[in-house]
Amino acid sequence: MTTSAPPTQPPEAPDPARPWLVFGTIAVALAIVAGIAVLLAGVGRDPFTKGSVTQLETALRAQGLQICSAGAPDPDNGKGGSLSTQVLKVSRPGDCGDAVDVQIDAYKSAADRDAAARNAEMQERQRNFGVVYTWHQFTVYLQADDASTSVAVRDRFVAALDAVGAN
Repeated sequence: MTTSAPPTQPPEAPDPARPWLVFGTIAVALAIVAGIAVLLAGVGRDPFTKGSVTQLETALRAQGLQICSAGAPDPDNGKGGSLSTQVLKVSRPGDCGDAVDVQIDAYKSAADRDAAARNAEMQERQRNFGVVYTWHQFTVYLQADDASTSVAVRDRFVAALDAVGAN
């Protein structure tokens, strides 16, 4: 009696729907991540209302900071779509020789202001850890790589902006 080997069956062809299932799952996951990113991009910004630099100066003084000088708004600056730029020199009381610059840019729309804030955050977060807030029609920026930026000034600056509701 002879035994024969069982007939070999050809390997099963992959299910043609399987690659589409994988690609579909990836596409849905990417769409969800993109949707969340879009939602979060608009969260945490201050409402676009009129405010004044004088209000900000008052908040800084209330946190124990001194305004050493306040340059007049520069309407011709216009960097990044801003209407004007103003720089305050801020320090601990009696220490104007070690003042830091606080840049305040005014914008005509919330979209322009928020785009400028996001741009500054992306550039600074990588290297210098600058602090950027939106407040009324302004972006308020303290660059932390300044050699004179002390922790005390930065912390008081952040507390002042938190006190006025800046985001």
